[in-house]
Amino acid sequence: MFKNLITKLYKPFQHYGNRSMCVSMESRKNTIKVLSTKVCDVGNENNLKDYVKELHEEVENAPGFKDSETYFVPESDTSIFLKQGKKMVTISEWSGFDNWDDWFKSESRTKISEKYKDSIEEESHKKLEYFANKYEMFLL
Repeated sequence: MFKNLITKLYKPFQHYGNRSMCVSMESRKNTIKVLSTKVCDVGNENNLKDYVKELHEEVENAPGFKDSETYFVPESDTSIFLKQGKKMVTISEWSGFDNWDDWFKSESRTKISEKYKDSIEEESHKKLEYFANKYEMFLL
């Protein structure tokens, strides 16, 4: 019972796009993933959720956007059950780095960021590099 509870708690906060469990090496070469981390000031947890939600709604229209998943990072056992935290991470998938860079510099994203700038303490973005392993296999 406890195992099922923990499994349910660590599911993505939001998920957009369609994803196949089997992804070819060729398609991985043609996509990039970006890890975005957002940390809010104490007491602005709801603003953080709203910020991430607005970004998700807007990014769906961005050229080259494929998929994203957002997770909150719990600070304690209590925050797990409340589904709250002052830190959220998003892993987004794009057709190419130029597509992500265009989105990051876009007017629509800038407007959303400006709206929440007083609530966000820190925001960072890192391109993730795929570790190609010729022996990669799905482990049960």
